[in-house]
Amino acid sequence: MLSESKYLNRQNWSMFSLIVMIAGLLFSKFLITLSFVFLLAQAVINPDVISLLKNYLKQPAFMAITAIFFIYIFSVPYSEDLNYALERIRIKLPFLLLPFAFFAIPKMNDKVYFRLVYFFFWLMATICLVLVTIYLYDINYYTELYKKGQIFPTPIQHIRFSLLVCVAISIGVYLLIQSGGDSKSPPDLRLENDLRSPPDLPFLTSNKLEQKIVLALILFMIVFLHVLAVRSGLLALYLLFIFFIIYYILKTKKYLVGGVLFFGIVLFGIIGSQYIPTLKNKISYMRYSVDLFFKNENIRELSDSRRLASIQAGWALGKAHPILGIGVGDIRKETNEYLEKNYPSLANLGLLPHNQYVFYFAVTGLLGLGLFLVLTCFPLFYKKAYLDLFFVSHHIIYFSSFLVEHTLETQIGTTSYLLFLLLGMRHFSERN
Repeated sequence: MLSESKYLNRQNWSMFSLIVMIAGLLFSKFLITLSFVFLLAQAVINPDVISLLKNYLKQPAFMAITAIFFIYIFSVPYSEDLNYALERIRIKLPFLLLPFAFFAIPKMNDKVYFRLVYFFFWLMATICLVLVTIYLYDINYYTELYKKGQIFPTPIQHIRFSLLVCVAISIGVYLLIQSGGDSKSPPDLRLENDLRSPPDLPFLTSNKLEQKIVLALILFMIVFLHVLAVRSGLLALYLLFIFFIIYYILKTKKYLVGGVLFFGIVLFGIIGSQYIPTLKNKISYMRYSVDLFFKNENIRELSDSRRLASIQAGWALGKAHPILGIGVGDIRKETNEYLEKNYPSLANLGLLPHNQYVFYFAVTGLLGLGLFLVLTCFPLFYKKAYLDLFFVSHHIIYFSSFLVEHTLETQIGTTSYLLFLLLGMRHFSERN
């Protein structure tokens, strides 16, 4: 057994590693790699590592996430380009290593968990405030960028950033409900009724001013996403709206209020598309680029054309090899060959199918795709995790991104997906 001082050292090291990982998501890929090393070190450099590993192997949800790594491994034998296969597998290494590293974190009780997600909420809100300030400083310049299919700068790639804003919004809603919101909020909206014991929230509970600030920041980030006008983020946001409304109706039985909320969300989206300049320009540019794609005219520099053509390529490759796919090593070459034949102007751009599900279908066939679907959904049923608002919200955000992006084929996409997934799973393992 570990002494108390060593236990605390490992806990502090774990928290430091997680904060570095969060910072890395927004500022530096090097910090992400560094945080991986730190987390793995605290897990492995541990006299109890053998017993910890034995216990880990008995955790079905953690093993399910680990198993995602091996889906690509099974396709290597029938891949011709082994170097590229190894490159794809390297990006998937976090699925192999991080589940055990998170499971080995000594403590993830309510106070630790809520403080971590609350830190992320405030970090994202602060960054969004800074970005809006930059946007307002030269609003005409940045608004014009959207007419050219460009976007105003974000700390990381704008699609990944928009998803992280959605995560922050869902955290804010989650924490407000956990705290009970203001005195007029229906008490039965609290998630504690869904859990085996009430959560121990270390903030917000009695601080009404803090609750109002959090609510204001949630609303601000919702507006910010519309100004940013990234479609992946907006898709995730509106799916979250629908989920929150359904959740509210099921908890309160107030169907009329739920209907009014739904109508209000639709109305807000319509008004925003007409009166938020960046969003309006983005929609106009999207119509223009999609029209050119179907005419197959001047499509090389259009992001929508690249996305649609790459998905078509992945779908065609999957249909041609429906059982086992083409192998992870050959996806880039085969996609490029399809584009050379059907969309010559998009060839030699290194494109991959911009849909995670189509990507798996092309690479590993129906067998790999089916396994991927089962493994990614399995954690929702771990310790009744489907009852947790934020955990479900996280899955809605990233499952929606899988429809329009190959989210898990990038370091930041993989890390952001695994970070909050594994944090939640580690939290559930301690609560129940």
